[in-house]
Amino acid sequence: MQRGNVVRENTVPQGGATQVNVQGVAGGGMLLPDTIQIQEMADVFFENSEQNYLQLDSISLIPGRQTQFKLQNVGLGEGLELFITGSFGVQNTTAGVVTFNVSPEFPYNIISNLQLMFNGKVALINASGYELLRMMLKRNFGKLFVTTFDSLGTSAAQSMRIDRRVANMTVTGGTPTAGDTLTGVTSFTVAAAATATVAFEMYLDISFVLRKDLPFGLVPMQHNAIYANVTINTNSLLSATFDTPLQTPVMTGLNILNPVITGLPTYNFWGLPAQAQLYNFFVNNSYVITGYPRNPINNVGSRALAFNFPLNFWLISSMFTIRHGVNQALANIRSNVDNPHLVYNGTIHVDRTDIRTRTAREITNTGRVYPYGTLMFDGAQTNNLDGNSMNMSRWLNMYQANNPMYYADMIGITVPASFDVLLEQLIPNYVTVL
Repeated sequence: MQRGNVVRENTVPQGGATQVNVQGVAGGGMLLPDTIQIQEMADVFFENSEQNYLQLDSISLIPGRQTQFKLQNVGLGEGLELFITGSFGVQNTTAGVVTFNVSPEFPYNIISNLQLMFNGKVALINASGYELLRMMLKRNFGKLFVTTFDSLGTSAAQSMRIDRRVANMTVTGGTPTAGDTLTGVTSFTVAAAATATVAFEMYLDISFVLRKDLPFGLVPMQHNAIYANVTINTNSLLSATFDTPLQTPVMTGLNILNPVITGLPTYNFWGLPAQAQLYNFFVNNSYVITGYPRNPINNVGSRALAFNFPLNFWLISSMFTIRHGVNQALANIRSNVDNPHLVYNGTIHVDRTDIRTRTAREITNTGRVYPYGTLMFDGAQTNNLDGNSMNMSRWLNMYQANNPMYYADMIGITVPASFDVLLEQLIPNYVTVL
């Protein structure tokens, strides 16, 4: 652990430190032990446990409705996998050809919000499907995107295209157009008095822990008095606005037919070691993902984007999705944003780097740039380490922060605009362990 770092700080927050003692590895009065100690503790835990994958019952997702299911009361929860398949008809009863625009985020914006609520008291996950995708991308850079692919019979380089085995869509009975979206399809047309069928698949790996090899945030599900509910809000499929999978200004005479969307959840957990001290430290430090949607941008120019961070957690990373224009299109960060920075404790400007430098850094470190609309502060990427590094030197101590604000200059966007924020956090003593 770095000491005397004014950005991180090492002050123990109100409530006290977590005392740990794992087979001789002692944590001495600090909120978090040093990096080497954390890895040692994780290794001891893994040696005394085993990983399990439990397929849960399938769920039905109804457009515009809410679906809820429970995790099993077993083990120490590590994550949730969701594989979603669906199909629906798009009927055009008008006398002319209609063009349906496909959202760049489709099919992930099928999920308007997913929430994991522990014991009915604390939300460990609270984010949209697209935000959860971006968190999955952050953890797996270089593994999900493809740079060149065959789309609709043509060869095209796409900056947002995801491997078809992770997410895809097909259109039958309509004429699709290739472009820069997650699925490689930007729109399709349906002839007069005709019906097209859209089919899709999507996969999400939703982690409850900081890293697979660093299990901060294990969810204690080993007691019958404990429960965790997953609630999924599903979007409507068609509108004239940006927040549905399909959009078209022509609404009269169009119908969505027979939507069938099925989710297959898998609960991943670790077995319970015989000694509680082998896992209490990781359970008592919760890994939390929280979204703050629809924050307004009313002006262009200097510091037009401003976000006041909440307090009392360790900030690992933050993502900003910026939208603008009548249809709230995803902004091209490299063209529409400049001078992004976080002001911390009044004077410290964290990662005050221009967009060109950030882009070059992302490509150098990960081989990819983040998707359209996404701007990041990532305190886990240190010393050119890809993904979530266990190095904590750039985690920000929001217990001691004085009015932490994130700013960025807006260039060439159409207002009113908006931005969503996704915070990746570590919160000690967030859950009650029985």
